[in-house]
Amino acid sequence: MMNCWFSCAPKNRHAADWNKYDDRLMKAAERGDVEKVSSILAKKGVNPGKLDVEGRSVFHVVASKGNLECLNAILIHGVDITTSDTAGRNALHLAAKYGHALCLQKLLQYNCPTEHADLQGRTALHDAAMADCPSSIQLLCDHGASVNAKDVDGRTPLVLATQMSRPTICQLLIDRGADVNSRDKQNRTALMLGCEYGCRDAVEVLIKNGADISLLDALGHDSSYYARIGDNLDILTLLKTASENTNKGRELWKKGPSLQQRNLTHMQDEVNVKSHQREHQNIQDLEIENEDLKERLRKIQQEQRILLDKVNGLQLQLNEREKLKSLLAAKEKQHEESLRTIEALKNRFKYLESDHLGSGSHFSNRKEDMLLKQGQMYMADAQCTSPGIPAHIQSRSMLRPLELSLPSQTSYSENEILKKELEAMRTFCESAKQDRLKLQNELAHKVAECKALALECERVKEDSDEQIKQLEDALKDVQKRMYESEGKVKQMQTHFLALKEHLTSEAASGNHRLTEELKDQLKDLKIKYEGASAEVGKLRNQIKQNEMIVEEFKRDEGKLIEEN
Repeated sequence: MMNCWFSCAPKNRHAADWNKYDDRLMKAAERGDVEKVSSILAKKGVNPGKLDVEGRSVFHVVASKGNLECLNAILIHGVDITTSDTAGRNALHLAAKYGHALCLQKLLQYNCPTEHADLQGRTALHDAAMADCPSSIQLLCDHGASVNAKDVDGRTPLVLATQMSRPTICQLLIDRGADVNSRDKQNRTALMLGCEYGCRDAVEVLIKNGADISLLDALGHDSSYYARIGDNLDILTLLKTASENTNKGRELWKKGPSLQQRNLTHMQDEVNVKSHQREHQNIQDLEIENEDLKERLRKIQQEQRILLDKVNGLQLQLNEREKLKSLLAAKEKQHEESLRTIEALKNRFKYLESDHLGSGSHFSNRKEDMLLKQGQMYMADAQCTSPGIPAHIQSRSMLRPLELSLPSQTSYSENEILKKELEAMRTFCESAKQDRLKLQNELAHKVAECKALALECERVKEDSDEQIKQLEDALKDVQKRMYESEGKVKQMQTHFLALKEHLTSEAASGNHRLTEELKDQLKDLKIKYEGASAEVGKLRNQIKQNEMIVEEFKRDEGKLIEEN
């Protein structure tokens, strides 16, 4: 029932156009945002199995990244589970290649075929063998994957695991029934390839499980020949011990001791020639790698400068926001003081009007005394008013108690003056209100800008975290390459010693011309070795500089978060 349902998935995905929903779905899948993936899948016509211009689909990206939740959402939505990318790999291949056992198990639960081969003829078991993931090997074997399946070169998963020096995987595959003596199209066995690539542990596992060391390839070479090519004396010792422990091996070693001795005698010369070629290639690789690292370092420094400029811009905007807040607080305080002054003037005006209507044209001595006292009190209050009140209003208000002591015929003119002052104060209050509204609008605008800045800050923080992660990954990669370079340098040192011994023996035999040539080669190798050592030192300095840049960037980011 389920297989039938999956078979109904659209077959013409290659012809479909890549639209904005497909692009959003791809970005959400790369981020691992399962909610976004689910919401986009709910839209009509969205197909997670559609291939982009790079020949991969959202289904493939999720499987390669090992995001189980997104993978489950896509499987529930419905997708052609056998969809292949441009290399012929389906989701099961990618999950096995990157060692995502949980995603592999989920795909197998949906009956994903285990025998599907990519363009190289490799099944998911081949990829799992190279990925060194025992749990993936067990899952695939439990679901019927063939342990002896061959790719286009005739190599089985056991052969690939041996080439990658995976002794645990080799033992697991053998326990599952893998043929130890299986041959590729050139009649080479896993043991021969393990000897050629110097995989001592894998070779030991194969020998313990009955690998035949006497088999010959299409050119008539045996495992010991490939061990000499691989420049590994330990493997030769293993082969000799295994050969002596078998009857057939004893006969071979008894019949041709001189041949074996001659092979061992000339092995060092062959190794020296091969080593010289490999060292020359390694030096070229180191130079190319050094240029690539320099370019990456320049890009990282440029990105760091851009991020620092963004941080400085955000800091300036935050300072401007604080200034606007302080200015608005001062304006509000000034407005409150103006309102209190207006309220006092209104009360005074009402009192004068009521007094004028009640007493007619004459003032009694008692009222005059009261007005004088109130005028003095008002004068004291007026001196404490806001500096924002106009000076002529304050001076007029301060003189009012003296004017109230005049005869009653001036009360009418006093009322008119008070009305004018009240109108002026109202005008000032309206102006203050407008200023306040203007400041409030500016504050709201700045608040909106601050919110936008906060969102931008979060986005910058996420980008910074991602870049820090990328920098850390780059540092790890550089360190790994550094270790490999040091190993190559050690190999070159070993070769120098062997070459010196060879020069000594040649000088003793009287071959002066060859000795001079070898000395020149030794000088060239020393120069190249010194150059490689200098490059190694430069790489170490670059690693330290990158680590310091990452730490400084983290500190700046922490300060910015604390300020927000």
